[in-house]
Amino acid sequence: MKTRLLQVSTPLQVNSLVDLISLVLLIGLLVLGITALLLVCYALFPGLSGRTRRNIELRPIRSFFVGLVNFVFLFFIVAALGSAGGGGGLLATVLAVIVFCFIALGLSALALLVGQRLRPGDSNPVRQLIYGGITLELACLVPLVGWFAIPLFGGLTGFGALIITLVSRTPAPTNSQIPVVPDNIFSAKGGEK
Repeated sequence: MKTRLLQVSTPLQVNSLVDLISLVLLIGLLVLGITALLLVCYALFPGLSGRTRRNIELRPIRSFFVGLVNFVFLFFIVAALGSAGGGGGLLATVLAVIVFCFIALGLSALALLVGQRLRPGDSNPVRQLIYGGITLELACLVPLVGWFAIPLFGGLTGFGALIITLVSRTPAPTNSQIPVVPDNIFSAKGGEK
């Protein structure tokens, strides 16, 4: 009788361990993928990321509400287009992808701000972005607050700050004002020569 119990419980333990390892690997790959997405957004639009970061820093509440209003408005447009049928579904998909790209750009600015606050002495913005992005992603693993409040507040604030940046009348930064990605992002001195 004891052997039968051992035979029944052993596969469950192995499966649980395999599930746990799979979950840890999935979370690790997800963190790496989101960090890479934030880095691509920053690398492609460093000036836009810098101005959006400034809007998040100076006007976080306004950015949140601008993001909330625009997201709800665009959600209803995407839902209406998606239910229209025909070419509306394709148009709804394209619009949804554009909205999520804007949210990703806003989140890269938020991650940059978090990284700059965590590592104020580091002159390398890419390292600051990596630290800020990983910190935000790990904070999202905390039950309840991390699952709901951080993605909601962070996503909508970044989205709203990006919209404010795009419609504001401030001129585009000159070349000396655009943050430059250093030649060697992994050097100890932040790319300085």
